[in-house]
Amino acid sequence: AGAAQLAAQSGEPASVLRERVTSKGGTTAAALASFDAQGVKEAIVRGALAAEARAKEMGDELGRA
Repeated sequence: AGAAQLAAQSGEPASVLRERVTSKGGTTAAALASFDAQGVKEAIVRGALAAEARAKEMGDELGRA
């Protein structure tokens, strides 16, 4: 089963499932720690919000055309 299917079937948050499959001291744990230290999650959220705001602007512009 894929990760999305596992998440849907388990009913648990993705963060809990990720903790279960990430080996302590492994390569994935190192990558995730680096992402956390660099604020990757926050950057992705800011990018999504910027895209949402721009999409609204574009929709408003089309509505006036």
